Amino acid sequence: MIKHFILIGLFFLLLFFQLKTEKTEVDVLIVGGGTSGISAGISSARLGVSTLILEEYS
Repeated sequence: MIKHFILIGLFFLLLFFQLKTEKTEVDVLIVGGGTSGISAGISSARLGVSTLILEEYS
């Protein structure tokens, strides 16, 4: 019986994570919002390129 509850819980957990995913398309992906990452983001934005900066705690 406990096995069934665990399986149902895992099913809903996986369903939850699938619902929270979203697709984003950009020309430039920058990993890290430090000095170099921000500089690269500003430079690409000035060129009119769609840019996404990812930070660990964003």
